This record gives sequence, C-alpha cells and structure tokens, in this order.
Amino acid sequence: MAHKINKKNPTGNLTRWPAGLNQERQRTRRADPDAFVNGAEKQNLDAAEETRKLDPEARANFRRRGDKINIYVIRGTRQQRELLKHAAEKENTSMQKLIWDHLIRELEEKYGADLPLNNL
Repeated sequence: MAHKINKKNPTGNLTRWPAGLNQERQRTRRADPDAFVNGAEKQNLDAAEETRKLDPEARANFRRRGDKINIYVIRGTRQQRELLKHAAEKENTSMQKLIWDHLIRELEEKYGADLPLNNL
C-alpha cells in the first residue's frame, strides 16, 4: 500500500504533509468552550411521576429495552418442567417467553408504578 502511495506522490511519504494533521485549520475554536454545555437544555423530567402516568404494558415495553442479563435461575421439579414444556407447546411459544410474559405482566401491574423507569 505504501508503495502505491509513493508512486503517486514523487516527494515520498516522509516529506509529504499528513492529511488531517493540523486540526486548527479545519475547525474554529469557540471563545468559551463551556458555552455549549451551559447552554444545553436541562432535563426537568421527574422519572417517578412519568412512570406513574404510563399503563403497565407501556412500562413493560420500556423496561424491555437495554442489555439482556441473567436475572435468576428458576428451580423446579421434573414434573413442573414437563408442565411448562407442555404449556409452551400448546401456546406455540418458548418456555422462557411463557414464563416471562406471565411473570413480568403480573409484576408490572402490581409494583411497576412504584419503580421509576431510568430510560424515559
């Protein structure tokens, strides 16, 4: 690659002025660098109040966003696992989605308004 560049430019790589080296010419400096930060609009939303205004389904959708992590391992008997597997097959869904839909919907209805969303 350097060989091709040197062929195109007879002065060579070492004497050529690197592109983008002098940033002063490419941007203008502001007189006050903190003016942008100070002039930015401040968020005055109360997360708890905004959370209470939402219905449980909307809160569940907001909470669904973000990185997925392991929350908890559910322990049960073989019979309970078979029951869960059978129910998931009947509803044509995965076992995790079946648990998740029932568990999260119930928790969101009971306790969701008390816990503010941090991603509004």
